[in-house]
Amino acid sequence: MQHVVSQPPPPFKSHSGALEVHQIPAWQDNLIWLIAYGNKQAAVVDGPEADAVLAYCEAHDLTLTTILNTHTHSDHVGINRALAERGLLDGVQVIGPARAAGDVPGLTRGVDDGDSVTLGDVTG
Repeated sequence: MQHVVSQPPPPFKSHSGALEVHQIPAWQDNLIWLIAYGNKQAAVVDGPEADAVLAYCEAHDLTLTTILNTHTHSDHVGINRALAERGLLDGVQVIGPARAAGDVPGLTRGVDDGDSVTLGDVTG
């Protein structure tokens, strides 16, 4: 089946211009948010699978360095599982909810309310 988003909008920059946000269609009705920063580095927010992200990174000369998991539903940590199955999760920083650490594959840093995360020169 065709994805419900036939043409995602073009990437947009953060207010400071230090981050560029991309939308990658996945499955039939899901979007994976990719944040490009620094020297061609990329962070992915959630994601049901890895294929679309890996293809997008290759097409745009980006290196996946970070996964930000907001929670543990399969459409949010599926990318972690898929990358782990391929041996590609090693070396990727995985940031997710500390309270559900056991449910976030590859978690390297648990965060809680009020914690900050840094991507390149941007901390938020």
